Amino acid sequence: MENSIWIFTALGGLVLGSAASYINYIISKKIVKTKSVAGIMGVNSLRLLIDGLVLLAVFLICRQLELPYMPALITAALGLTVGGMLFLKRLSNMILDSVTDGGE
Repeated sequence: MENSIWIFTALGGLVLGSAASYINYIISKKIVKTKSVAGIMGVNSLRLLIDGLVLLAVFLICRQLELPYMPALITAALGLTVGGMLFLKRLSNMILDSVTDGGE
């Protein structure tokens, strides 16, 4: 039974981390379209804040429900990192396509 609890907390952390990386992608995509340097710098700080809040939420939820928090934190960080990398690649391709097409 204990192994299944670890698996479910790990899956929950992965889902929350991936969802947060998608939210970060949506925010970044909207700011990049404005082409504001200050906006891009601000959204990077906002992304870090969201990442930290997600990790804090995972920790607090696991502590409140008396679940093992280590697998949830590790997989949430994995979801944030891998999801962020995939969405960043997608955003970069979008920007490169708009540059090679002659702008907008």
